[in-house]
Amino acid sequence: MIFEKFGDLKAHLDVGDHTPGKLKMQSTFDKLRRDWAQKFSTVAQAKKSANADSSAATASKSAGSRCELPLWWALQSSRQGATRFSAKVKEYLTAKFDMGEKTGDEADPTQVASDMRNAKDDNNNRLFGREEWLTKKPS
Repeated sequence: MIFEKFGDLKAHLDVGDHTPGKLKMQSTFDKLRRDWAQKFSTVAQAKKSANADSSAATASKSAGSRCELPLWWALQSSRQGATRFSAKVKEYLTAKFDMGEKTGDEADPTQVASDMRNAKDDNNNRLFGREEWLTKKPS
């Protein structure tokens, strides 16, 4: 029960109906929560629209009430744009991590990204192309 003023509560306590479980007023939020819980307490298959193909309707009737959904339909799709590190990048980052473990100095992400851009092999060729460069994730 909701009271807008403290005086309303006092008046209710003095002369109000104190039957348990009886709600005279409820907030809009409480009403929405109860309605939502009632509506979604069970899962029901959506009904076919009136303009659906009659052959599809007969096929669904013959299949019974069982819903034929593809396997794993409820799982989220994989992240878009995510790329895997190449073996070269993994080896480089693992070497940086191992060096930090041995020396006790944690590698700075900005410095590691800069080092990747400037890293060169024995023949003075770049180890990584632009597509392999990493950047520090903003925090």
